[in-house]
Amino acid sequence: MYDILLKNADIYDGSGQPSYHSNIFIKDGVIVKIGDIMGEEWALHTLDVSGFVVSPGLIDPHTHYDNTVQHDKQMTSALCQGVTTVITGACALGTVPSKPEDIPKINQLNSGMVDYHADFNYKATNIDEFLRYADKAAVNVAANVGHIPIRVLAGGWDFPNFEKVADKMKAALRENLDMGAVGFSIGLDNYPTVPEAVSNSELVELASVTKECGAVFVAHVRPINNGHEEVCDIAKKLGVRTHVLHTKTIYPQTCGKPEMIAEIFDRAIGEGADVTSEFYPYHGGETYGVYYLPAWLWSGDCGEMLEKLRRPSLKGQLIRELAERYKTRCYYKPARFGYVKNHSEYEGLSFDQVAELRGQSIGEMFLDVLTESDLEVSILAADVFNPAVSRQLQDDYMWLFQRDYYTIGSDSYGTFSMVHPRAFGAFAKVLRLSREYGLKLETTVHKLTKFNADRYRLSDRGFITEGYAADIVIFDGAKVRDNATFEMPRVRPDGIEWVIVNGRIALAKGCPTGTFAGRSLKKL
Repeated sequence: MYDILLKNADIYDGSGQPSYHSNIFIKDGVIVKIGDIMGEEWALHTLDVSGFVVSPGLIDPHTHYDNTVQHDKQMTSALCQGVTTVITGACALGTVPSKPEDIPKINQLNSGMVDYHADFNYKATNIDEFLRYADKAAVNVAANVGHIPIRVLAGGWDFPNFEKVADKMKAALRENLDMGAVGFSIGLDNYPTVPEAVSNSELVELASVTKECGAVFVAHVRPINNGHEEVCDIAKKLGVRTHVLHTKTIYPQTCGKPEMIAEIFDRAIGEGADVTSEFYPYHGGETYGVYYLPAWLWSGDCGEMLEKLRRPSLKGQLIRELAERYKTRCYYKPARFGYVKNHSEYEGLSFDQVAELRGQSIGEMFLDVLTESDLEVSILAADVFNPAVSRQLQDDYMWLFQRDYYTIGSDSYGTFSMVHPRAFGAFAKVLRLSREYGLKLETTVHKLTKFNADRYRLSDRGFITEGYAADIVIFDGAKVRDNATFEMPRVRPDGIEWVIVNGRIALAKGCPTGTFAGRSLKKL
């Protein structure tokens, strides 16, 4: 007797090859047979999936669910999109490895980008502990080691020169990669690993350790014109597997010129670099309030930065600088607040609306909201309202998506009330756009499954074949579509019917079943 039988399956197996028709037999969490139904074979659950696409469970290579998987095991935003595995710790974030006393400080600092609950006891101090606490969610979890916690662990909040802490950082990185972390992530926009503080030699030395441990160098690049070239050069020089995050055109600098991005990667790959890249299929992004602070405030933990923000003698200068940085650092305006500690009434409102409500200028409002909320603020960029520009940016990233080395990740941030729509819509949107742009479904499925499993060396995932884990999504290829918007971001997609995680039904008719069959995954 089998646990699950999928009858009349149109199987897109993740390899990139055309689909084939068969039946899938699942037992004890594993695909044990693909073939004809013989005689008296039967199963506890038999699903006739005629007319649906049967694919490996989707793998999200870029999330900030580090805290979410510990206290919100249902993981609805991932599950309802057909995602069966999430990879955490992107963009240098996460809290491991850390000293116990630093965990709440790092969480407070990053609370605009992670789902931080101050009353929850986040206890993991290393990757091994984190994976134990992340186990038994509704989806599988793999993890990167983040640059920020390693920096704080080795050097505290004074941020000494790398040479003084290099041995400690490399030892901590090697230890946690050996525990099973799939990669090491940098985020050269995020304090304290801001571009002014991190040298190229620091990146090279840490990427060398990553290479030695057989992991992926995951790069949120330096926010300058040659940021992509820098990490591609490191990939080429060291031979380290490298994956570059949120790479797409922006308006007006590169809009309509996706070949400018492709040229960098094509050249690096042609010269021997093992490098891949990704995007999330939206124009406006999301970040945290600390991102807008002037560089002269970047020292110490949140408490030290808040003390400076509250000094009356600095108020005038801070108001001017915050207003200017909002103008120059937010690509698509007006920005709106996603999460605001102590001011939930502002969530979903634009900066202009909140400033008007408070009778303040943008700079004064922003300064006061940051201090009143202890820096625990999430900020959403606006969507692009010019239809021609919006369509061009979309054409750009769908053009890039067709490059062999290009995939998507959701870049999802927690479960705030006003999340970015990518949290509930990214994968369904790419499936819809692939249909509308006439792309081969087998190629898109490959990019969202086996491509990512292979990249992060997740064994027995991302492929439908006998002996592999039974992570499977069943969806309507003609109807799947995203419904989440910037105004209504928590609306689930249409067309994702069933999700099976490790041989158990986690989503049925688009609704979570409350089954927590996910496992913590380690690199091969």
